[in-house]
Amino acid sequence: MVGGVCQHATAQQTKYWVVCGWMEKSGEDSRPYVTNVVSVSCNYQSESMVKTQFYDFFNAFVAKRSGYDSASKNCLAWSFDTYDKAELKRRELIADYNKRWNTYLINSYSVLCRD
Repeated sequence: MVGGVCQHATAQQTKYWVVCGWMEKSGEDSRPYVTNVVSVSCNYQSESMVKTQFYDFFNAFVAKRSGYDSASKNCLAWSFDTYDKAELKRRELIADYNKRWNTYLINSYSVLCRD
């Protein structure tokens, strides 16, 4: 998402994505998470695709390790044209969350192309 507008990359244009949101556990406080920067070169990519794959990734690899049941369905995903811009956003998110919470950093997220 750039300037509030969903961006669609075509012809294998590489975009760099960052996802953040809240992990949830019944009866406990939520905890924020921020992913690594993900490089995506699919023929078609969208915010929806990146977020859907993140939920699958969370359930498969993060939930048990983190001790949280699920990731909130209200996560946010941003796309950028360069790695540096995405990494800057990631660092800003971590710094903002760390002012009040212990942010859970997800460092192994990746997106699979389905085209």
